[in-house]
Amino acid sequence: MKRIYPKQEKVAVRSLARREFPNINRVITECRLYARRRVTSVPFFVAVTSVVLVGMIGWEGMHLLMHGKQLQFLRDERGQLVGEIAAWDKIISAHPGYRDGYLEEALLYYRLGDTGKSKAYLDAALQIDPNFKEGLQLAKLLGGK
Repeated sequence: MKRIYPKQEKVAVRSLARREFPNINRVITECRLYARRRVTSVPFFVAVTSVVLVGMIGWEGMHLLMHGKQLQFLRDERGQLVGEIAAWDKIISAHPGYRDGYLEEALLYYRLGDTGKSKAYLDAALQIDPNFKEGLQLAKLLGGK
């Protein structure tokens, strides 16, 4: 019988130990739940950020596509204007007194944005005919005369 009592005391001590420390177990459990909440919010944040970034990339891609088409159109138009200038150069070299040829070259260079050459060809047209109405209108537009 002596052996029964010590076993009972050990059982009582174990049950006392379980009753004394429930708060520590509860805190550890709550920390695990809190950690799980934080872990589940990270993939959600990553997913939302990914969707936003993909949307922004798509939006910018559409803008680049549209601007690329506009740029290609402007390049084609510029090439066409350069071709017309070459044709008018041939006409002017064949007929140096043709005032409309100089005016057309001045207009083409103005459309290209080269106001220096535009003024030079306009001056040549106005030297041929100082009362050239269209030439005077272009001169006002270019800010001279």
